Amino acid sequence: MALEPLLKDEEEKIAFASNNKLSRKNKNGGLKSCLNKSVILTVILTIFVFYFFGRTSYAFYIGFKYYDLRFSSNAATVANSSDIDDVSEEVLEEVPLNSAILNTTYNKINLNNCNSLLSRFYSDSLNVEDLNLEEKLGVAISNLNNGECAANFSVSFDALNEAFVNLFNDSNLITNYQVAGETTYGNYLVNYDDVNRMFYINENACVTCDNNYLVKTISRATTDGDNLYIYESFGYFKYIDSNNYEVYDSPNETKLLTTFVDTDGTKNFTNNDILANYMWTYKKGTDNNYYFVSVTRL
Repeated sequence: MALEPLLKDEEEKIAFASNNKLSRKNKNGGLKSCLNKSVILTVILTIFVFYFFGRTSYAFYIGFKYYDLRFSSNAATVANSSDIDDVSEEVLEEVPLNSAILNTTYNKINLNNCNSLLSRFYSDSLNVEDLNLEEKLGVAISNLNNGECAANFSVSFDALNEAFVNLFNDSNLITNYQVAGETTYGNYLVNYDDVNRMFYINENACVTCDNNYLVKTISRATTDGDNLYIYESFGYFKYIDSNNYEVYDSPNETKLLTTFVDTDGTKNFTNNDILANYMWTYKKGTDNNYYFVSVTRL
């Protein structure tokens, strides 16, 4: 019997997948891989978009929120500020009512109830520019006379000039001004003696109005930079008969505020809250003194 060789030469066969199957397999696997990567990338981009959109939206929200709050706060501040003020409370400083400079300034324009200039100051509004030379000199004369009603008195040219400058911070008007004969300043009849440089003054109408009187008191004072604001309660008490008075808001008697019976003869009126309110404005000069600017009825 013939023996077969231990080793036989056989044709080795290798199985190959068909091109269609291999292409379909690779295509399906690659497509799934690409799809997975696209989904992941899309999710990541979406997260970043929403993240930055959220941060931006929140920033706008915060901005608008505090913008509104800021204006609401300002509106509340304005609403709560006092009606007597025309300037912001943040820049005003209160002045103690016992301040020496306050009372000195307030008493500069000291007009008695007989002075015809009184109605000029206690009107709706008066600025220093509205006063002519004669009116300013009338105020200066009253200042030197302490606002009292005196029939006759005299004052030197230098003293009157000093009072004029002290009131209006102006040395030009009276320095070169010469009075010829009799001249009326307010309700003052003035004769000027050029040789002796003296003013001889006679105040008119002191008798006809001396039963009337004024009530004036400072209710408040503030400063704003160089400006001084003095708030005043004012009443013009017109004599009717016996101890009876009518109380007006001004010498012009534009508004009757109340009536008053002076039972004890002291003219002591204490109900200042119902009196008229005026604001006097003064401005500080380079010498630290305050000079008249305006007076306004509030």
